[in-house]
Amino acid sequence: MFSLGLLVVEAAFLVVAHVAGGPPWTVVAAIAFAVLGMAGRRLPGAGQEPVWLILPSLGWLAAFWATGNRELFFPFTMYLAGHAALTVSGRGAIPACAAGGLVVAAFLVIRVVQEATPRVLAVEAIAAGAILAATSLGLVRRERSLLGDGLILALASAAAFVSLRLPS
Repeated sequence: MFSLGLLVVEAAFLVVAHVAGGPPWTVVAAIAFAVLGMAGRRLPGAGQEPVWLILPSLGWLAAFWATGNRELFFPFTMYLAGHAALTVSGRGAIPACAAGGLVVAAFLVIRVVQEATPRVLAVEAIAAGAILAATSLGLVRRERSLLGDGLILALASAAAFVSLRLPS
């Protein structure tokens, strides 16, 4: 059974994502929460930290809302992909990459629907794959701590933000 706190955080997060960002932002967030809800509760030693570590991703949503810069959807997505990887990181790098890959796959499908060019999709896919691989390795090769986990997620989304300047 899901905890009431997780359900409240999830519902509030998804409402904010939908109102401020729209359906694409809501879809990637829902997938990240699905991974958290299904896999995270069964991990040995998993506490409430992963729930609270998802909240800083809303900073990208706030920046999008304030600026109208649609490119900020990518760092938001990569933060959530990293969060999904964190949720299952106790099982190893492959499951972590697979969990984050679900979020990235949703992002790429959304980008196809948004009619991104094949070149842009290729750059986004390569950047997302590299960031997710590095994030997953970072998460599984160190001791768990709230500060360390948060730093890795912040670095993943910052790398995604920097990658927006790649030629495409």
